[in-house]
Amino acid sequence: GLNIGARHISISTSGLVPRIYDLAKENIQCTLSVSLHATNDEKRSAMMPVNNSYHIKELMQACKDYISMTNKRISFEYALAKDNNDNLQDAQELVKLLRGMLCHVNLIPINKIENGKFTKSSNENIIKFRDYLNDHGIVATIRRELGSDIDAACGQLRRKNLKETKEQIFATTIHISNILKSNEMSAICILYKKQQELVATPAIVVGSPYNI
Repeated sequence: GLNIGARHISISTSGLVPRIYDLAKENIQCTLSVSLHATNDEKRSAMMPVNNSYHIKELMQACKDYISMTNKRISFEYALAKDNNDNLQDAQELVKLLRGMLCHVNLIPINKIENGKFTKSSNENIIKFRDYLNDHGIVATIRRELGSDIDAACGQLRRKNLKETKEQIFATTIHISNILKSNEMSAICILYKKQQELVATPAIVVGSPYNI
């Protein structure tokens, strides 16, 4: 085996409530990480569409039940986006939401992505956010950033890979159309096959072991 203890392995979820209960019943030693990222349904739904199926109230109840059933701490992932979820009011609401729970908050400076909707919060805001949580009884740390200067941080490589894949598919479309103008059906068949090869190429995500 890889000689990695279960306690050093994290299982991450975007907030699939039924699966949290399933994991609790398994009673394994892995750490549960929940991608939270917001303290109300409006903001979380904008950042994570899964919230439209499992609202924060339902998710929080599942997390509390998980802790009660397993006596294990949950790690909440919280990506800080400028002028979106990084102000003092958000910190206050997060304290209120998590108060009394056996948990840890992993603050993630959001990585800048080309044409992305959100941008990174300022270092000052990130530190203030962390300090407010810690000062009010919620253990919080800031995830170390690696690779953002070369677009290789968490999320950036995936976005770049998807962009390059779309560009390759577009180029393939032009190429095949030019070669096989006399046989439209053949062109469509070859294009479809090439698209499947390109789309099947896995996107590499660096910076987080959490991809469930």
